[in-house]
Amino acid sequence: SMGSMSWEEIARGLVALGGSIAIVAIGVNTMKGAIPGAAALLIVAGALAIFVPMLMLLGSMSLSEICKGKR
Repeated sequence: SMGSMSWEEIARGLVALGGSIAIVAIGVNTMKGAIPGAAALLIVAGALAIFVPMLMLLGSMSLSEICKGKR
């Protein structure tokens, strides 16, 4: 639960959430018209399918591990 999370964990989660929202916003802004919009939505869905496991991995790492680039 969020109540048991440290401030470091909460900060990491918020940064990851902000990044994912930015990616979705960019994708949604490219949706103009039916066919291009559907294609953009498929791209966003695919990106999220790849991005979510990476967010889970980042969430399990400490900030020092993320900065070093090693697990």
